[in-house]
Parts: sequence; structure tokens; C-alpha cells
Amino acid sequence: RSACGIPRSQPEKDTRNCTHPIASQFSQPKDARHTPAPCSTPRPGVENECQKCEAMFDTTSPVTDAAAPPAKVINPTLDQYKYSGESLRCCQLPLGPLGGGCIAVSGDGGLRQWQMVNETNHVGHVPDSFWGIKAEVGGVSHSRVLQSSALYDNSSFVAPFAVTDHIVPPGSIDLLKKLPGVPEIEITAKYPTVEVDYPNSGLPVDVHMTAWNPCIPLDENNSGIPVIVFQFSVTNP
Repeated sequence: RSACGIPRSQPEKDTRNCTHPIASQFSQPKDARHTPAPCSTPRPGVENECQKCEAMFDTTSPVTDAAAPPAKVINPTLDQYKYSGESLRCCQLPLGPLGGGCIAVSGDGGLRQWQMVNETNHVGHVPDSFWGIKAEVGGVSHSRVLQSSALYDNSSFVAPFAVTDHIVPPGSIDLLKKLPGVPEIEITAKYPTVEVDYPNSGLPVDVHMTAWNPCIPLDENNSGIPVIVFQFSVTNP
């Protein structure tokens, strides 16, 4: 018997019931006319043979009713370490001292994943913890929460297994129902520094945030200082 319990047989056996990942892509067993598909986990010394069940597959007969994988989202500014739009849906950037927990700057501009005092809580959130700004021009006041609800609708989003970074805390949803936020966020991530911009904010000023924590190679004492620094620059265009 093979490792997965399927009895060994000749190469002509039907491998459609195999549970190996590559088996779900192809419906027909290999025969003399076809070239076997490369296996992601080959047995040592046996080319193109499945390590799990020792079956070989034909790449010329794809399963017609198999569900198509979701389209891959390409971040066009990845080479600049910049994230915007859909690439922010699962974006969480943890900051904090070495060995001292973290608070994450989220893709909506808020603070999530409060994991402190030896408590692991990947969905931890402190309600009413947010940044805001008020600017007045010509007697007209402009106020904004520096947070965006553009990606709060996850109804059509299929998260990878065990991923919770897209989950929006109820406190954030309630906050932006009561107070006006910004329409979009742009994040530049270069650990241990996170930069956040707020384009098209509707404000008469440009706002830029830089957040960082001490991270000094070979200096665990100063890298463990329990602090996160948030710096804001406001520019009158």
C-alpha cells in the first residue's frame, strides 16, 4: 500500500479519487501517449511521481467542472513598498517593542490587533482609538477621522485558510457611521516604519503619518523599549 492508503496498482489505474493536491487539477491517469504532470512533492529518485500516493497524472485532460481559482490581485506599486485599494484589505502592520507585544496599523488607517500584556488576540481592538483632524478655512470647518471604510464590505471576499486580517472590528464600523472618514488610504510599509497618506481626503490640508518603533540590530535593550511613535505632518498646499 502507498502512504495514503490507496492500494498500489499499474499506471493505468484511475487516480480521480486521489486526495493529493495535484489530483484535483487533472482527471485522467497517465498512459503511454501522455506526459505526466510535475509533482510538487516528488518521491526521492522518482521523477514526476506523487510522493503521497505514487500516482502519475495527465496534464492534457483538465477537469472541466473544477472551480476556477480566484483572480490574483496584483499590487502595481509593490516595488515601491506602497499599498492602496484592494491590496489593503488584509494589510496589518504590527509595531511594538522586541518581545513586548504589538499594535498593528491597519489597511483602513486604524489601529487593530492589540496584542499586549502577554495576551495573543489577533482580532483585538480598542473602540474609539483613532486619529482625527479638524481644519478651518474661511470660517468653514472640515473634520475627518483618518480612517477609511472603503474595504469594509467583505461579502464577496474569500479569505485564505486561517486568515482573519480582513475582519473589521464592529467598533470601527460604528465609528465611521457616526463620523466622516476619508475615502481612501495609501500605505508605504518599510518595517519598522509605516507611512500613511490620505489622498482625496476633502481636507484643505495634506496629512501624512509616520509610525515606527525602535529596532536597532544587535541592541535588544533599546529595541525592547515599549513605545510606538506616531508622527503627523500637516502641509498647507
